[in-house]
Amino acid sequence: MTGIFKVSDPGERVGSAVTALAVLDKASKDITSGLSKDPELQGQMMYVMGVAYLNLGLYSRAQSLLEGSVNLESAALGREHPETLLVMQQLGWTLFQEGHFADAERLQRRVYDARRRVLGPDDDKTLSITSDLANNLDAQGNHAEAEKLEREVFNRRTRTLGPEDAGTLSSMDTLAVILLGENRLAEADALESQALAIQRRLHGDENLNTIHYMMNEDAIQGLMGRDNEQSLRQLLGLQRRILGPDQPET
Repeated sequence: MTGIFKVSDPGERVGSAVTALAVLDKASKDITSGLSKDPELQGQMMYVMGVAYLNLGLYSRAQSLLEGSVNLESAALGREHPETLLVMQQLGWTLFQEGHFADAERLQRRVYDARRRVLGPDDDKTLSITSDLANNLDAQGNHAEAEKLEREVFNRRTRTLGPEDAGTLSSMDTLAVILLGENRLAEADALESQALAIQRRLHGDENLNTIHYMMNEDAIQGLMGRDNEQSLRQLLGLQRRILGPDQPET
């Protein structure tokens, strides 16, 4: 850990500022040798760094680390250990973000089957991978199965977590996007506008989930033929300020 932060030593850098990304880049290079005698911990650290890259939109770097983590965690803990399944889920989501839908689906179905069998259908981890799989199926044009899976998630979360829980709102948003793919615009608009209104009231406009829901609501509005240019310009300005110009959603 102390070696990771040695990047802040003036003898090891040029310039006066050290970014979080620079620290992360150094750590990801050192991780393969620095923890070689403790593969379980090495796998856990690869997972943490992989998710950090994923959240930054740096998907190829995330994929490499998460693949390494899956291999290490599988060997140390087993293919169906909860920690291994967690890493596999994040790897599946990374592959989905890269457009490798078939590879992502294979991983997601493996995690989905294992969690339903071990944890049951109501467990939040089961619902999380179900929603990931629904997103992927929707992107591949399999709207019917995607809608079936996401409605199950939405109904279970509404019942167990309540209508204003973050997971419930996320599922509402995902279901709206699936309905949009089925060209059921009025239903999609009703769900998305409801999710956005609750999200805004609870968290404000500068929350990352709020921004995501605003994007989807604007997409629906555009497809419904409504003039949403002003709203899109406001959203773009907000994204540039909050997320930065190079973030994928911007």
